[in-house]
Amino acid sequence: MPEGIVITGDLARSRGSADAYENFKSLLAPIAKKRPIHLCIGNHDHRDDFRTAFSRPAHTAAIKNRHIVTAMAGPIRMIVLDTLL
Repeated sequence: MPEGIVITGDLARSRGSADAYENFKSLLAPIAKKRPIHLCIGNHDHRDDFRTAFSRPAHTAAIKNRHIVTAMAGPIRMIVLDTLL
């Protein structure tokens, strides 16, 4: 099993409905119990519905109207940027 996972955008099908994010969250639950998961929203995601389903982790930067995550993987710092226009 990997040490952690980064999923880069288009997390929910079509336009990112609240139900789609809840479904996605339930699929990730078994892995999330064991490893960190870092999510990046993409052009097909819906930022508000995403935020409703996924609370902001402590390591997420507080940038207005954006979802930015930083994470350390050994000596590497990952910066996951919000690509939703």
